[in-house]
Parts: sequence; structure tokens; C-alpha cells
Amino acid sequence: MNDTLNYQGQIHIVDDDRVVCHSLTRILNKHGYHVKVFSSAEQYLAMLEEGFDGYLLLDYKMSGMSGLELQHTLLEKNVNPIVIFITAMGEQIEQRALQNGALRVFDKPFDLNELIKIL
Repeated sequence: MNDTLNYQGQIHIVDDDRVVCHSLTRILNKHGYHVKVFSSAEQYLAMLEEGFDGYLLLDYKMSGMSGLELQHTLLEKNVNPIVIFITAMGEQIEQRALQNGALRVFDKPFDLNELIKIL
């Protein structure tokens, strides 16, 4: 990836693992992205930005609403971020996530360089 990246894209992360959120935020900030972190799907929905069409990095298994349930709810609300799942349950949810419009499903642990290439 080019270190002179000027793109100031918006990325929302919904994951209840603080370590994952912190690591992703640091790396993505270094690549010029503006990151907002949400610890649950419910928190994300409560603070949902109308018209948000940036990237949504989404875990599947969280307390409360799952990532797939959040993805479905966003579709119902006609909110269309570019969804990328980052989860330890990748094989189990990949088909449903992709059918619902996810761009990619990464299985934890994953290659950060692959994520950056997609973004």
C-alpha cells in the first residue's frame, strides 16, 4: 500500500473486542482512514449516521445482536455501507453474509495487508 495515501475514507468498526478495535483503529488511521468504533450492534444502530456509505467492519458474534442481524437490519433501513466481516466464525457465516451483500468475510486471525488492499 502506498504510504502517501490521501483518501480520508470513513470506516465504522462494530466489534465487542476492544483489542481488535484498538489495533484496527491504529492501523487504519496510519493509512489515512477516519475510524469510529462501536462496541455493539445496538450502539451502532443508536448512533447510525443517515446516508453513511463508507466501510463497515463487522464482527459476527457479539453480545446482543449478531453481525448478521445488524447487516439485515441495515438492509431493511436502506443503509448501504460496504460490509466486511472480520470474525472467528467466517466459514459458518460466509455464504449468508455474501448473499446479503457483504464484500468479504475475513476469518480471524486475518492478513491486515489483504484488508488494506480491499479498502
